[in-house]
Amino acid sequence: MVAVDDAVHVAAGGRRRDRVGRRAPATAFALVGVALLAGGVALPDWDTLLFVWGGTALFVALFVGLVAAEPTVPATVAGDIYTVAAARARPDAAAPQRYVPTESGVRFASGGEPVGVRLLAGVRTDEAAETPAARAATLVDAVVNHLELAERAAATVDESSAELTARSRLATDELYDHPVASAFAVGIVEAVDRPATVESAVTDDGLVVTCRWDGGEDVPDAAAPGEAGPAANEPRVTDEER
Repeated sequence: MVAVDDAVHVAAGGRRRDRVGRRAPATAFALVGVALLAGGVALPDWDTLLFVWGGTALFVALFVGLVAAEPTVPATVAGDIYTVAAARARPDAAAPQRYVPTESGVRFASGGEPVGVRLLAGVRTDEAAETPAARAATLVDAVVNHLELAERAAATVDESSAELTARSRLATDELYDHPVASAFAVGIVEAVDRPATVESAVTDDGLVVTCRWDGGEDVPDAAAPGEAGPAANEPRVTDEER
């Protein structure tokens, strides 16, 4: 059995209590609300005011408890974990990544599932009715508001490429299948239904992700709304062919 120093144990518990107190104040509001209601019973002259304050505090406690019910992982911790995992999985840092649509979903040309497939699983829309430009707008919203992977982002689309510039929340310059880049690349490949080469770079503006897909001359004008999706006569790559 390994002995644990009491001072270390107490310090760790104290840090946890401080962290819980800062991130989950619902208990504090609940205690204040109960105290105010009790005060209203004990002080009839002030009962109306104390009951109002107590009820407000209990409502805030309920609201905060519902909103912050799930534990969160700091972006820096997630970034550190991802950096180590991606470094171990990196096949070739020098080669641009290639994302390929298959019958079972988007995959790397070299094999394996991009992290963006799982990230977008909960925020999917009707890709079949979207142009690349419309899909890019959906992906910007998903990256910033749904997945909360970036503080802000913007995308531009032309006939055979799409570019995303995002201020990523993940404190890492590790670019192998970066979650922001991967989510954008997977969504674009789903929209154009063609293999795409994806390159990422970190600049002063943030993370810049560039997707270039094959056969750009056959892709409908991305800026024109209401047009059909990419050419339907180009088949997907089957899992057997890969």
